[in-house]
Amino acid sequence: MHMANIPNAWKTTVYCYLNQIIPTEEKRHRHNLTDSPACKKCGWTDTLKHRVTNCGAAKTIWEAAKALLVKIWPDSQLQDWFQTLLVLDPPTKQNKFVTVWLASGFLHYQLTKPLHKIEEFLHMLKEEAARLETKDDKLSQILKELRLLELNS
Repeated sequence: MHMANIPNAWKTTVYCYLNQIIPTEEKRHRHNLTDSPACKKCGWTDTLKHRVTNCGAAKTIWEAAKALLVKIWPDSQLQDWFQTLLVLDPPTKQNKFVTVWLASGFLHYQLTKPLHKIEEFLHMLKEEAARLETKDDKLSQILKELRLLELNS
């Protein structure tokens, strides 16, 4: 998470996620702060993985993030996506900045937005990519080549 050009807000969210300091119902239940570990939205056990991959509309964003990762890294597989999007440790050096950037944005969106909308997620990525474009031509070229700027919902 010491990479330049990843927004501080994204880094903060990722830090909290990786250090498991985000209070979930499951965690609160283990500490006797709530009666149930169930998610208030869907009833499944509320864990961080559940929040970012499986709860309600979060599934749609999870699928969109996986689709973007496939564009960046065509020969990747499901285990690679989990390792990249949920652990921020892509098992490849190819396009490492872009994959970590995408994973950081994905986690930030999933864990900070109350409602998950694919258009909003893609808009956030496009805005951040545009900000990068003004800072570093090389990074902007990578993002353009990967077609992150031309995504349609």
